[in-house]
Amino acid sequence: MYMDCPNVSTAARVAIVVPVFNRAEVVSRTLDSIAHQTLRPLHVVLVDNASVDDTGRVLRRWAEEVSAPDFRVDVLDCPRPGAAAARNVGLAAVTEPWVMFFDSDDSMPPGHAAAVAALPDDVDIAGWNVREVGPTLAGSDGATDGRILTFVGHNPQADNLFYGGMATQRWAARTELIRRVGAWNEDIRYWDDIELGARMLAQTARIRHLGDSEVKVYVSGDSITSGAAGSPSKALPALDAIAKTLAPIVGGSRARQWCRVKLAIECGLADRGGLRDGLTLLQSQTSSLKALAAYYYTRAGHRGASRILRALGLI
Repeated sequence: MYMDCPNVSTAARVAIVVPVFNRAEVVSRTLDSIAHQTLRPLHVVLVDNASVDDTGRVLRRWAEEVSAPDFRVDVLDCPRPGAAAARNVGLAAVTEPWVMFFDSDDSMPPGHAAAVAALPDDVDIAGWNVREVGPTLAGSDGATDGRILTFVGHNPQADNLFYGGMATQRWAARTELIRRVGAWNEDIRYWDDIELGARMLAQTARIRHLGDSEVKVYVSGDSITSGAAGSPSKALPALDAIAKTLAPIVGGSRARQWCRVKLAIECGLADRGGLRDGLTLLQSQTSSLKALAAYYYTRAGHRGASRILRALGLI
């Protein structure tokens, strides 16, 4: 496991950017896990995304308590709504070669940043598997384990699109790479991390999988990037952008097929959960029989529609 990597004490190699919106009651879990990082020096950038609760005060109080010559904490404000906008504000403050973005209700193990700092020069993106902790699983200390969510594998673009391999908590990257691809797309409010991931993966094959981690991703309905379950139409802007990114890589037709099938799976999941409007949305976007097959297969409670279609050479 990557936590076995040694601590690295070289000058400022890693920054952690955390966007925060109305998380005064839960952000301490994330902040505590960052404070316990073994890596020094370390740069932490907290971005208050126009919170209307006590978030700003909580962030600044924590910064005052933990700031030290080898533990720099910046607390910034972002009046523009959306996690992507807040992350871009944080990114602008990063001077370190490596940056990771972290959500404001999750937690990382003590050696997390040190593992990133130890990466060699021939790596542009590093990732790890994380553990999901659901609302019914999380006890008062969140100790109950949930399912494992994986980083990208042998087919990075497909793994990112269909399985969320580049979801925010699963990777760190060279700061220069993120800036070179245009940073976070602030017009995309859902799957902004998957869309950015597609652009990053299109620019480099220098990827390192660090294996399992003890990063815990806490599932809730009010996080800054709360999902589109029940409203798959939220995914359309990201899917349109991803299709454009993938077109030069896998071909325009195949890129569109992939994104239609991904939408079909989301619509099937939503209707299985009781939405009942997913099929209408899907049919408004495509008449593809492959997409419809993926929808009905998923709605029936089965998994792996995209894997089956790709294995058969149909998408």
